[in-house]
Amino acid sequence: MSNNDKINGYQMDLLRNAAECGIIDLASVLDMFMSNKREQVKKLHPYALTPPTTEGGRWQTCYKDEKGKRKNIKAQTQEELLDKLIPIYFSKSHIDKLTFYGLYEEWLEYKKTCTDSPNTILRHKQHYRKYLENSVLHEMSIKRIDELLLEKECNRIVKEFRLSRKEWTNLKTILPGMFTYAYKKKYLTENLMENVTITVKFRQIQKKTGQTETYNTDELKHLIQYLDGMYAETGDLVFLAVKLNFLLGLRVGELVALCWDDWCDDNHLRIVREEIRDQEQNTYHIVDHTKRIQTALW
Repeated sequence: MSNNDKINGYQMDLLRNAAECGIIDLASVLDMFMSNKREQVKKLHPYALTPPTTEGGRWQTCYKDEKGKRKNIKAQTQEELLDKLIPIYFSKSHIDKLTFYGLYEEWLEYKKTCTDSPNTILRHKQHYRKYLENSVLHEMSIKRIDELLLEKECNRIVKEFRLSRKEWTNLKTILPGMFTYAYKKKYLTENLMENVTITVKFRQIQKKTGQTETYNTDELKHLIQYLDGMYAETGDLVFLAVKLNFLLGLRVGELVALCWDDWCDDNHLRIVREEIRDQEQNTYHIVDHTKRIQTALW
């Protein structure tokens, strides 16, 4: 028997003796213990605890079983729901069971609470499927992943997929995000991505030149004449919008979301909204923000 076992046994004897002598109330101790466990579950559980939506309804949430399948769980009260989650997380340590993919899914659920853009979440899913789903990391326990293995896989991905520096930066949003999340949740004692170095060469991008990317004076003149002619012929405001954008240089989403109320005076136009496309639903809607500063000068 180890010293720790002896100490724990001695402490249990003291606890039993104190209860028998009426010094402590075991029921109160149990309540404190359960309350502490519920708070721990709240911190570990990545999914929402949803209250009843109808009279007589039940609290509900979901969790992932050992095979990664999502399952629903319900209870009459929030406390009872948390009590049902306790054995899921503490019968065996949640951290011991957590895989790289499990960590990714937890982090993704967290990211959904931090962004209003469904397209951002969709891109994370696409990048994970393309670059990480077939990696040796995918089903590995996060406790078995070390800095050298992570660095090796990152370099392999850059080399195998011939990533440019920009493409790697897009993917790198996922990995540091996951391991920062794991560090803050106390799953890991350090952020493994902090010291990962890419030593292979990135794919070089041929930069476009001004000769192909800009209009010269004659080309602009002919284009403006064409736009004016098409507007006179059709009355379609699209042609005027294209002409206007040579003065403003807006993104397409910002251009189509302009309203008359955005015109401040002869020298100022407010750019305060944009149209975005929900890639999953293939729908368009206007949001009250943009990716730039709020005011543009003519």
